[in-house]
Amino acid sequence: MTRSPLLIFIIGIAGLWAISCKGKKENNADPQTKQIQGKGGEKKPVKPVVPGKTATKTPNVKAAVSPLAVVKPVGLTSGTLSLQSTIPVVKGNLFKAVQAMSNRLYGMRARKPFGSVLLDMATGKELVRFKGVPRPIAISPDGKTLAVILGAHVELYRFATMEKLGELEVLMAKKPAKDAPPMGTTLFVSVDFSKDGKYLATGEINFGKFDSNHKQTLSVWNIHDRKRLATYGEEETDANVCDVRFLPGNKELVMVIVGGPGKTGSFSRRMIMEAGNMVMPGLALKAQKAIPFNIPCDECIDSWSVVGPYYAVSYSMKLDGSVNLYRLADGSPAGVLPFKKKAEDDSVRRFALSADGSMLAFGVCAEKKGPPDDFGNPTMDQIPYRFIMVDAKSFKETATLEASALDFHPVSGHLAYVKGDDLIVAAVSAPDKPLGTMKIEGNPMALGFSADGTHLILATDKGTFIYQAK
Repeated sequence: MTRSPLLIFIIGIAGLWAISCKGKKENNADPQTKQIQGKGGEKKPVKPVVPGKTATKTPNVKAAVSPLAVVKPVGLTSGTLSLQSTIPVVKGNLFKAVQAMSNRLYGMRARKPFGSVLLDMATGKELVRFKGVPRPIAISPDGKTLAVILGAHVELYRFATMEKLGELEVLMAKKPAKDAPPMGTTLFVSVDFSKDGKYLATGEINFGKFDSNHKQTLSVWNIHDRKRLATYGEEETDANVCDVRFLPGNKELVMVIVGGPGKTGSFSRRMIMEAGNMVMPGLALKAQKAIPFNIPCDECIDSWSVVGPYYAVSYSMKLDGSVNLYRLADGSPAGVLPFKKKAEDDSVRRFALSADGSMLAFGVCAEKKGPPDDFGNPTMDQIPYRFIMVDAKSFKETATLEASALDFHPVSGHLAYVKGDDLIVAAVSAPDKPLGTMKIEGNPMALGFSADGTHLILATDKGTFIYQAK
């Protein structure tokens, strides 16, 4: 039986197609599973070839870390701790503050030179070292981006790979100072992501000559292209912008300025973001009336902190050392915390709020001799010696702990604190009844739970200790 030329042509094309597919399948095999034959007949794995790299060099690829958004915080069950790893005090890893995020630890140095470092919590391996005046980092709502304040600029990184995405620069950027900022320079001091992930807010200080006429700036940026969209400025004598925050709804911000005798002293100001139009696109910031703090202009502010829905401010110059709370949303007074000075140098500098928002703790500090500054001058550290716990609604005292460091668990009703040379985990409802205790080394400098609640980090002058919390 003879075949038609058309049928022969179709069969030939099909055969060529099958051979091509077979070769393509072999070429697309996972390079990790490929094998080659050695001299003795044994098979050896072939190393994958990365584009842009030669086959003779194996690239150092950093392991990906899941974003915070997919790491669901885990609550404690037994309140016990087990030491996982220790980061020795070498290479500047003596931290005065720590932030722990999804297997990574950010530490701000307590000794010169200025700077901070990001470490792998499990191994203590250094991932990135930052130079510049260190401040707390901010994390985008989806957990994918880090914003790191480093003096005259803000650096943005992709969290999973620590790939640098770019920088934000101040309006009046001058040559960054190596140590302390001289007059005439401009520095970033605060950064916050909007809850919808579209914007980034920054607070900046321009230090005027002769320590006067400081300019305070709030800016809103587009996260994706890092373009400045809107700016609002204040001029205050002897004042600093210490916080900028997005309020719920992503359309309003609060700018908090703290200082001495200025036009209005210390105050907060709300800003409303207004979208542009066809003629003038972009964003505009509409400033609302300044809300002064309830103190005379000549009073000294000892510390300030955002605690849940409140802005906590303590005043060192008042005889009673009173601590006032203001509502973050509108700046109105919320209450006064129960604190009386026992010594002239007593001050309040540490604040923490329980996971359910029912309990507020604040640390009473005393001055102790600290390390020399970058110019060799002696310094005094404010070290807590007791924490007062109050009901977060009535602000009435519920307990007092003899503790030098304290932090609440981010999810469950537990807290951790250091008393003497003991690290203690207890229930918020019964803080004086330890569930678990571990001996520690050194004087505490920072204590904090990780964002996912699985670890507790204690930084002392002897090292940084990472515990698994169960």
